[in-house]
Amino acid sequence: MASTPRIALIANPVSGRGRGAQVLQSLQAELLTRGVHATAFTTRKAGDARLHAQQVEADIVVAIGGDGTLSEVLDGAAGRPVCVAQVPLGTANVLALDMRLPRQVKRTADMLLAGRTVQLDTALVRTHGQQERRGFLVLGVGFDGHAVHTLERARTGPISKLTWVRAVLEAWRTWQPTDLQVTVQGPHGSSQHACQSVLVANCIHYGGFAVLDPDRRLDDGLYEVYLFARASRGALLRTGLTGAFSRLPGSVATLVRASQVQITASRPTPVQLDGDALGLTPASLHVDQTRTRLVVP
Repeated sequence: MASTPRIALIANPVSGRGRGAQVLQSLQAELLTRGVHATAFTTRKAGDARLHAQQVEADIVVAIGGDGTLSEVLDGAAGRPVCVAQVPLGTANVLALDMRLPRQVKRTADMLLAGRTVQLDTALVRTHGQQERRGFLVLGVGFDGHAVHTLERARTGPISKLTWVRAVLEAWRTWQPTDLQVTVQGPHGSSQHACQSVLVANCIHYGGFAVLDPDRRLDDGLYEVYLFARASRGALLRTGLTGAFSRLPGSVATLVRASQVQITASRPTPVQLDGDALGLTPASLHVDQTRTRLVVP
């Protein structure tokens, strides 16, 4: 990276309850006081952040917004010689929690100019009838997929924590478990597993809490696969209690690591990717061999 990096800022203006545009202006001004002229873009619709990240000439592309904005920037930057950073303004901000990314403008500027980076695995995901999508956090099939689809159907504007609570309560009321078959390709070969819920994750935080395996590595070419044999309401309660008082998998799930995952179901079952509804099973995930460099404190 150059001693004075070229920086591009891409902001979702409605993130953070409408603070996205303000943070964009403040960060651009802060960088200018330090002798760095950053180009700035705001998004108007889905896909804009991806397009800007594909086209901009920069050393660092900064996503100002939530996980959705970061996902688009990571997708647009894939395969390009650029680093990606985030100013977290969304509801979940899972990767920001994992990496303890700053929210303050001055601390973000410090981070960008220090130039410390780590490598980040991303994964390419496909579901029935949908185009391939890039993920960087978690693929879920089971209750969480059902909850995200319930949220999408009820959503009328920006997502808040209250919106999530309402969606989870409605999903709980309507939930019916499905039998899943999961085939994983890992460092020790292929294996098959029967379960009723599965998470394929490259993160520690889930649902706002540090409940997943802290030994996960961002850049080992593997995702952690959490297989839940049962996903009845009683089993879901036990899973929640395990996450509240310790870490998953605990006694409620089996953990394996994989570079490729195939998921089929006894009936079409909702899938979520990084908090977004992503069609129905069957679903497949494979870890991309091209890693992204992520700017961290």
